[in-house]
Amino acid sequence: MTFLKINLVALLPLALLSSPLSAKELFLIQGPDLQAVIEATEAHEGVVTDQFPLITSIAATVPSHQLRTLNKHPDIARIIDRIDTSELTPDEEESREECAYAGSIFLDSVDGGISWPILSKNKGPTKLNKVVLSWAGLAAHSSVSLKLDGKTLNRPKLILSGSEQMQLELESSIELNQSTHHLEILFDADVIPAQSELSGSLVFDKECVTKLASAYNDTTDETYLNDLINATTLHRQGLLGKDIGIAVLDSGLWDHPQLQRDTAGNNRVVARFDATQRLPVIDLFDESGHGSHITSVAVNSGAIETNAGVTYQGIAPNASVIAVKAFDRQGKAKLLDLLHALQWIADHRQQYNIRILNLSFAAKPRWPYWLDPVNQAVMQLWDRGIVVVASAGNSGPDPMTIGAPGNIPYIITVGALTDNWTPTQREDDFVPLFSSQGPTPLGHVKPDIVAPGGHIEGVTRPGSTLTKRHPDFMLRPDRIAMTGTSQAAAVVSGAVALLLELEPSLTPNQVKCRL
Repeated sequence: MTFLKINLVALLPLALLSSPLSAKELFLIQGPDLQAVIEATEAHEGVVTDQFPLITSIAATVPSHQLRTLNKHPDIARIIDRIDTSELTPDEEESREECAYAGSIFLDSVDGGISWPILSKNKGPTKLNKVVLSWAGLAAHSSVSLKLDGKTLNRPKLILSGSEQMQLELESSIELNQSTHHLEILFDADVIPAQSELSGSLVFDKECVTKLASAYNDTTDETYLNDLINATTLHRQGLLGKDIGIAVLDSGLWDHPQLQRDTAGNNRVVARFDATQRLPVIDLFDESGHGSHITSVAVNSGAIETNAGVTYQGIAPNASVIAVKAFDRQGKAKLLDLLHALQWIADHRQQYNIRILNLSFAAKPRWPYWLDPVNQAVMQLWDRGIVVVASAGNSGPDPMTIGAPGNIPYIITVGALTDNWTPTQREDDFVPLFSSQGPTPLGHVKPDIVAPGGHIEGVTRPGSTLTKRHPDFMLRPDRIAMTGTSQAAAVVSGAVALLLELEPSLTPNQVKCRL
């Protein structure tokens, strides 16, 4: 595979002005030569606010009466308006249901049974109208009772099917108005079904339904991800991603020990840059929580002792981290912030040995891939030796739903697969419906690869937007299981770090071919 080197600016149309303009509006102005663009803009009463040598562009205010003349200047190839608007969001998998409450994907053990946390989605009170549970393996005469917040409910109906499958049904009309309720299922039997043996659903007002996740047979599931992709084998051979720099362009980084330090306890966050403030910082506060979770998937250094040896929670637990923030608490980023982030990465790639750039976000393409300013910067980084890994997006399953920057032909675009809660059985794995599908409108085959992206556990900051939006996905106050191609991209970034530790001379094109 060869990288097609093109003159990005030479292919641009003369202008992309699309709406009535104000004198104070910021424009992105491009041309073949950066200094010539600056001089032409200033000669037309423009005020330059930002420079992006990576894509020979500037941001500037230009008086409206000068725009048409500037647009015809021979040193100007393109003027883009509306660059102050929010541009893209991390592509976390959003819940499609509108329930005011949701059942946690994790059950708790209680004496004589199990407890199912029911958690508020901050949409006001609602009524729990029906509980349905089914399981196999208990005798038909077993007695089952339900309690809500310690109060015994009416006796549920028990049904035994011909296959010895037990089903419990309870019709009710119970108002839920607390942040958390606990539904206890108590069995008069020696054998209590595990979560993996249960199926269940809660029916709320407006026939809104939340279903119980299947779960792993072993509740200590924090390292299944590495086992699933065989990273555990590499870890035990000493490959942990040491000294390979992964730049995570996202919403920031939480100061959690498993993110800040490698397996030996050494600091491995070598730089933090806040593109929203345009400066390096000591604390890159993660209001969203998305960036911390993505970083955790790639590099979490948490270790668990097993009979077979130590197992780590992150794919590359000794990789270096370069945290770059461009997204706010709501997961929104502006075009200029993204361009500043990518320019900073280009300027500091050698200083911090940035070998990998993780882009766990996707937006509906606004231009053909080569005209998108963010894509242009990403292509330049790839050409300069950085392996760029981007999520495909969560807009599937229809064709041509790949988001930008994943629509770039050259980079590694990652779709999601799920292990279907059976990590040792590959035959039931599948690509979930949310994972965006190719081809791109220009016919490029995407995604390039799929990786685990279903119920991927990792740490994130308590109280972050992510934890408030998805309380039902929380395992602990600092640990959440998220689903999406964002997580799948982080898996691949970690895997690339292991590959580059083994073969550090590989180019981005060679890495892509190996994968």
